[in-house]
Amino acid sequence: MLSPSTVLIAVIVVAVVLVSVLIIKPSVTVTRGGKILAFVSIFIFPAFSGSMGFSEHMERSKTTAFCTSCHVMQDYGKSLFVDDLLSVAAAHFQNNRVSRD
Repeated sequence: MLSPSTVLIAVIVVAVVLVSVLIIKPSVTVTRGGKILAFVSIFIFPAFSGSMGFSEHMERSKTTAFCTSCHVMQDYGKSLFVDDLLSVAAAHFQNNRVSRD
């Protein structure tokens, strides 16, 4: 099965190719099919790839690895592994009350 990132990259590549065809040969837009192609390549594919990219980024931002990738948040990420019963975040994380990701 293809990952969402692979599908997103494929959609972006198709959009770039279609727009390139329109730039190289603008006479394609003379016919009705060419106008539909232009509309799809200029508006639909970029909107579709933008929404897919937003969705993929939002899902990735829910992971612990993403949150601790910033140097400011690294100390907070380390606090998840502190062996202290009073630390609510560490107790929840270590006892699998919340997802490890």
